[in-house]
Amino acid sequence: MTDCKDITLTASAAKRIQQITTDPLNENFKKTLKVSVHQGGCAGLQYKYEFVEIVGAEDVLVKNGESCVALDDFSAQVLKGATVDYIETSEFGTSSFKIINPNACNRCSCGNSFAI
Repeated sequence: MTDCKDITLTASAAKRIQQITTDPLNENFKKTLKVSVHQGGCAGLQYKYEFVEIVGAEDVLVKNGESCVALDDFSAQVLKGATVDYIETSEFGTSSFKIINPNACNRCSCGNSFAI
């Protein structure tokens, strides 16, 4: 595992990850958020978010305080210069992790996939 300085983890995302992974009643207690890029969606690529118990030896870590996100090497390259954020909207009562990726183009109309 190596640290990655090319991707930013916002304070909001770090706070939410900390809330999830330090709550003993949460199924993701003591796990790490892994973000990966996979083929799929109408534009060709899409993000996958999952909490994992074991981080791969080849994974890179994006840190903010005590929180971190793990990425495989391919995903780290696709996300170079990106920001991982956590957005809460009071308008609809929804919240989610969001990636602001300057490398993404040709996003699909539903917003779930992209091309590079």
